[in-house]
Amino acid sequence: MAEDLLDTIGQLFGPVRGGLAYAAVLVGALLAATTGVVAASVIAMGLISLPIMMRYNYNRGFATGTIAASGTLAQIVPPSLVLIVMADQLGRSVGDMYVGALLPALVIISAYCLLVFAVTIIKPHWAPALPPETRTLGGGVTSLVLLLVASVGIYLATYHTVFAEMRSEVRLVWAATTATVFALALSLANRHLKLNILSRLAEQVVIVLIPPLALIFLVLGTIFLGIATPTEGGAMGATGALVLALVKRRLSFSVLKQALDATTKLAAFVMFILIGARVFGLTFYGINGNVWIEELLLALPGGEIGFLLTVTVIVFILAVFSTSSRSPSSWSRSWCPPPRRSAST
Repeated sequence: MAEDLLDTIGQLFGPVRGGLAYAAVLVGALLAATTGVVAASVIAMGLISLPIMMRYNYNRGFATGTIAASGTLAQIVPPSLVLIVMADQLGRSVGDMYVGALLPALVIISAYCLLVFAVTIIKPHWAPALPPETRTLGGGVTSLVLLLVASVGIYLATYHTVFAEMRSEVRLVWAATTATVFALALSLANRHLKLNILSRLAEQVVIVLIPPLALIFLVLGTIFLGIATPTEGGAMGATGALVLALVKRRLSFSVLKQALDATTKLAAFVMFILIGARVFGLTFYGINGNVWIEELLLALPGGEIGFLLTVTVIVFILAVFSTSSRSPSSWSRSWCPPPRRSAST
């Protein structure tokens, strides 16, 4: 799914300088919203997008920085694993943490896109546009815009007529589902029946983007609308992922076993983090460390702005010296083939 997303969005932004970088940021955000785990997003983006960006003469530092930044969006984009841990430590519900993190996540994604735009203005050779011969899907943005307008019209019409007697949350869900099904059905019919109503680009964008967006809605949309709790939303997301794997003919016993193993390890990992944090917190409170930290932060100059700046700097310094249990070099050793030995050696 990540490979299809990157290829399609890259084709969509192909004529624009930095198109692959925009695609990396957007795909990183979509992967973050579907996985919630940083390692999965970073590894997937690194393996898929970096060779493509290098192939089209992107600056190496700019490409790797874009991938690293977009891959770590899973730290803030709901359903983030970090937000679940913070919810336990702060005594707030997971749903409240998701709602509170949504706007900052959108701000960070927008800032990344603005940074890519600034780099394409200052250093255009760092992020060139795709050559015309590589845009296999051709043009057709107008067709995509018209389809989007038609879907919005169907949403508004069904929201105010067909589903007018339902509650606002249920009306929104059913109206959005109707508009989405219309766009997907039209794209599938255009592909298989050769209707030539939509361009290849519009058809591919709709077919590739709707499944992950539907998966995101199953998890986050149902939570934000109050239809499901975070636990129920997670179950709906897992069911939706299984259905997507089955539709794409990727579901097998080995894949299911691998997913169960990864989920069990992740759950155990989170539980041990919570246990360790609880032990540390009790010890810290026992020596009145919370009072010392509170007085220190209240004594900072600048009020709220000074507090935010100080905490940001402290977190940045701590992040510089923090390391993962598995280094990037070990990742590269795990998937890179061994170098060939020359005849002289």
